[in-house]
Amino acid sequence: MDRFAISLTLAAIVLGVVAFAGACGGGGGDANGSDEDYVVAICSTVAELETEVQALGTAIEDAGTVDELNEVLGKFAEAFEAAADRLDEAAPPADVREAHKRVVDAFQDAADAMESGDAASLEGFDPGSLELPASARERLAAAAANAPQCQGLGIFDR
Repeated sequence: MDRFAISLTLAAIVLGVVAFAGACGGGGGDANGSDEDYVVAICSTVAELETEVQALGTAIEDAGTVDELNEVLGKFAEAFEAAADRLDEAAPPADVREAHKRVVDAFQDAADAMESGDAASLEGFDPGSLELPASARERLAAAAANAPQCQGLGIFDR
């Protein structure tokens, strides 16, 4: 895969990171989390990942060889693996548990694809397409509106 194709694929991933949060809603063990704790955990994870992805986007621009691009792809994989782990630790409310599990799985799959160098398989990465029930979306949006960690991220927007 050439530099342009890798850059486009990773740009699509960045958009997926931003879009995914509206879909969040499984991991976290057996405990049901509160809306407030859940949105803080998700927003903190997304903010951290977004910062990492932006920095790695700059590294793509600076990469001059295929080996350097592969190194950046490996760093993307590490960032997504860490995000998947943090997301999996979040305790979602009961009514968003299944959707949340799908988001965690999507991030893990993306990390696995990047780690294996299969950036082409990431073209369909869109955990934002995993929708929540309207009642849960509204409730989480209200909790996010009051969480400083969520301000400016556009996560859980109504």
